[in-house]
Amino acid sequence: MWGEHMMGEHATRNGVWWGLTSVLFWVVVIALVTAAIVVLIKQVQQAHAFRESGVDPAMKILRERFARGEISGEQFDLMRRTLGERTGLRTENAK
Repeated sequence: MWGEHMMGEHATRNGVWWGLTSVLFWVVVIALVTAAIVVLIKQVQQAHAFRESGVDPAMKILRERFARGEISGEQFDLMRRTLGERTGLRTENAK
């Protein structure tokens, strides 16, 4: 009789443990799926904004770096040509 009682408590604790683990597992899965969807939506929105504006984000960053004085005029021209060749996009003032 005492053995059955102890076994029942152990089984109940195991059941609670597995129940909590299962709930935690699904919370993590749902959080990861939600995060993946949010990242995907942001990437699609950025790609759409790029197509709409026609402004290459890399060129925008390059112009900002040049404006802040982080790169010289020669570096700017070299990087601008490199970006135009890499992306296949024609950059302004490209020769």
